[in-house]
Amino acid sequence: MGKPKRITKEDFIHAVKQQLLQEGQAKVTLKNVAEQAGVTQGALYYHFKTKDCLLLSLLIDYLENSVPQELKPFQQLNGIEALEAYLKETEYQTHIRAEQQQLLFDLIGLALHNREMKQTMGQVMQQRVQEMNELAQQSEASGRILRALLDGLALQAIFDPGFDAKQSFEEVRRLFLDRK
Repeated sequence: MGKPKRITKEDFIHAVKQQLLQEGQAKVTLKNVAEQAGVTQGALYYHFKTKDCLLLSLLIDYLENSVPQELKPFQQLNGIEALEAYLKETEYQTHIRAEQQQLLFDLIGLALHNREMKQTMGQVMQQRVQEMNELAQQSEASGRILRALLDGLALQAIFDPGFDAKQSFEEVRRLFLDRK
């Protein structure tokens, strides 16, 4: 008899992330996640009692490991320089981080139907707007508009094969930087 496979919560979070990205929300079941992780459903239930608990853990993991790093490299710059550098990086990331954006939007979709996930996502959105305000030295309304524009551009980059990131980000720069 072989040694049982040692698996951690992080392994299950990685497995559900892969399942969500590869198969979509409809195919995310505890059975499929356990298969993706190469263990029995019982091993998964030991760590996560429900699919909602597992998805909430994925959301928290994503928010703790992806979102805080987003603005960090730009915080030592002043408002206009920080915003310009952040917009350049975001334009670049639009092309290479499609999987991260897809995961975020999948999680947002799931949060619409789960009160705990919705509350967590709302808190993070407030935090992202506040960080954007501080980075760009903008009003709260301007920070919200800028955040919405950037998230909308990320969506377009995922779905529209003809999306022109360069032109779109030039317009964002014109709107937010040329008025200073």
